[in-house]
Parts: sequence; structure tokens; C-alpha cells
Amino acid sequence: MNTQPKELEAREWRKKGKALRELGKYTEALTCYNRAIKMDPSCENVYFNKGYALLSLGKYREAVICYEKAIEINQKDADAWFNKGYTLGCIGRYREEVTCCNRALKLQPKNPDFWNEKGAALYFLSKYKEAIKCFDRAIAIEPKYDRARRNKRFTLRNL
Repeated sequence: MNTQPKELEAREWRKKGKALRELGKYTEALTCYNRAIKMDPSCENVYFNKGYALLSLGKYREAVICYEKAIEINQKDADAWFNKGYTLGCIGRYREEVTCCNRALKLQPKNPDFWNEKGAALYFLSKYKEAIKCFDRAIAIEPKYDRARRNKRFTLRNL
């Protein structure tokens, strides 16, 4: 394998950023991710991880931009679609969240988290019957999925 030194350095910064992020040191992780991006701007994973760190810091709009960049690099990244949607939901952009969840679900239709999050967004759009169908799909995939069960019970109260 003939890996260029710049690529190796970028990989090391990504690894260090991920380790810091996992320790909850999001600001320090961002510094590492930014260095990795300067060295290798074509790596979708670094944008995804940077988006996660920004989301954790409550910097939602910046996180969305990172997830969009990850998606631009790889449109088949279901987790990037999901996290973009989740982040949009954090800022009340529920219609867009549903759209992102739909994209994620096209790629991973058996992911109960994706169904649950789509249901939550539909709940906030007052589309309670559609939300319940999503929670049911999540529960069908993972019968012991407590969060989806709670969300369904809460939503049923609004019918």
C-alpha cells in the first residue's frame, strides 16, 4: 500500500479527533477534524464526525453543513442522512427532518432508529397517525425498543 504522508497525517488527526469526541472533548475534537480536513478534504467520515461534535455542542446549523458535505461525498451514507435529519429536528425543521429520514430509510429500511426518528418528526408536525405507523415499524423490527414504545404511547394520547 502506497499511502502518501499527507493522507497518513490526516488519518491520524481523524483518529485523535474521534478519540477526543468519544471522551466528550468536542471542542478539542473539532480542532483535530479541521486539521484532517485541511489535509484530506475528500473524506466523508471526518465531516460526519465533525458534525457529531458540533451537534453535541449545540451548534446545529454548522453540524447540518458538515452532514451535507458528508452526503455530497457519499450520497449512500444512511447515517449522515439520519444525523442531518435529527439535527434539523433539533432546530424545528421537521419537514426537512422527515425528508432526510426517508432518504436514510431508502438505504437502510430495517433500521428502527430511523423509523422512530421519522415518527418523532411526524409527531411534531401533528401527523399522529403517520407517526404511529413509524413507531409500529420500529417496534416490528426491534420488539423491545422502549423509546419507540414510549413515543407511540405518548402519540396515542393525541388522537
